Amino acid sequence: MKTLNISLPKALIDEADRIAKSQASSRSELIRDSIRAYVLRTKLLEQSFKVGKKKANKFGLKTEDDVYEFLER
Repeated sequence: MKTLNISLPKALIDEADRIAKSQASSRSELIRDSIRAYVLRTKLLEQSFKVGKKKANKFGLKTEDDVYEFLER
């Protein structure tokens, strides 16, 4: 495992510590879990946009207005 040094506002650190304590966890574990969740959410959004783009192309949707019109049918 590697060590990462980051700077955070004191208020954010205090809130992270409070949450970690309430979960009987450490600050480091909370930050690792948070980054994992962010990475997973980002990957899921990327996949969703990829699928959405394929579907939009299939139906000839080029703009957001096209999408909204299509959905209102």
